[in-house]
Amino acid sequence: MIITLATVNAWQLYDEQAAQPERWRRVEELVAGLNADVVAVQELIADGADEPARQAGADAALRRLAERTGLYCEVDGRAAAAAGGGRYHAGLLWRAGRASVRPGSLVRLGRASHGLWHGMVTCVLTIDGTPLRVGSVHLSPHSPPWRAADAYQVLTAMHPDTLPGFVGGDWNSIGASRIETGDGWHHYDRSPYPAPVWHPAHGYQLGGDGQVDRGAAEVLENAGGMRDCAVLFGAPWQPTTGYHPIDPQPPRRIDRWYATHRVPAAAIAGYAVADPGRVGTDTDHRPVLVTVDTGALPGAAPAG
Repeated sequence: MIITLATVNAWQLYDEQAAQPERWRRVEELVAGLNADVVAVQELIADGADEPARQAGADAALRRLAERTGLYCEVDGRAAAAAGGGRYHAGLLWRAGRASVRPGSLVRLGRASHGLWHGMVTCVLTIDGTPLRVGSVHLSPHSPPWRAADAYQVLTAMHPDTLPGFVGGDWNSIGASRIETGDGWHHYDRSPYPAPVWHPAHGYQLGGDGQVDRGAAEVLENAGGMRDCAVLFGAPWQPTTGYHPIDPQPPRRIDRWYATHRVPAAAIAGYAVADPGRVGTDTDHRPVLVTVDTGALPGAAPAG
């Protein structure tokens, strides 16, 4: 009754303007090697003059990744991909032998249709007899107000009914959860920015007061009752990005899995960030994996 969820920012995968077929192959191998039952993927690249063209490109990119990894991505004959406002798109993959998709459950939120910066996609899967909603999302890298607005859209997409849900993604900002330790209460994600070295790109992660922006996470965690799976499990803090030679940001944790309020803490059976040696420099984000005990979810099928 244990399943694994993975979220993977694939770093400009299938960008034909900077063709890197060997790196693409290694990213495909990385995704397949995670052995996850559900994969939320971001940064599938496809160009297009309008949203329908970008959607067609996103669909083709996700189908390509599905074929190369042996995973599945089809809902009613449509790929579970969401077209972003530019070249960056999000998608969902799952292990067909383990999960079945509910017909009619695919929801795509794009820039033109819903105002999301990079897009979000959700669908309902039944795994071990338990239905749950899963999502993949990629928020704005540039604008704290846009990120917060995107977060409200995430809440709407993840709460249309009483199903438990999980959404993984590149949130492009750090979390708002607080934990208690020996030195009192503090943020699980402490600010990485009180450092002597500053870069103009850091400004996109700060609010107007010069402090680190947590607005999107505050919407999700405070207004929306969603819970960070790393915090639910009590995992030691680990960065997911900020290590790559191209990244001017400090180490930080912007790739996360959130559970809806209907998911009990006991359902989170494990949490891990992929080892840097496994990822190398083929992507500038380390995948995040969460294991879930489906038997502990509301609506779970009786054991046996």
